[in-house]
Amino acid sequence: MAAGTFTQEDAFRLELYDGAFNFSTDTYVGILVTAAKTPAPATDKTYADVSADEEATGNGYTVGGEVITITAPSESGGVVTITSSAPTWASYSGSARYLYILKRAGASLASTDLIVGHVDLDTALAAGVNLVGQGGALTVTPSASGWISDTHTP
Repeated sequence: MAAGTFTQEDAFRLELYDGAFNFSTDTYVGILVTAAKTPAPATDKTYADVSADEEATGNGYTVGGEVITITAPSESGGVVTITSSAPTWASYSGSARYLYILKRAGASLASTDLIVGHVDLDTALAAGVNLVGQGGALTVTPSASGWISDTHTP
């Protein structure tokens, strides 16, 4: 499934420059969040900010999401790209609106785990409406330019 544009949380950028993220060694997860959540990139920082609206366990989904593999950041022509494997739920029949990517510090998500960012699963839907799975695979594929593409102009 192609998704909307990935939005980095503001706190992620600060924490990134502060050394809180290591894409080569940290564990990252993709979680599904319902339309009950109104994304707030300026203030959302941790799992505590989205956990109440995470998809419930059942219908092919388990709270805590899917582990994803972040590829080592690459750089070409002043553009740094960060991407990952595509999180997949094999038999999804739940309803969600957003995919959030978080850095998981322990064996399971904790309220203080940091959010990287989120993507709207279907920008054609009206606000407040969930994407409803039909029991097949739900795969959220990063764009060709990755989840994050930062340009540096000297």
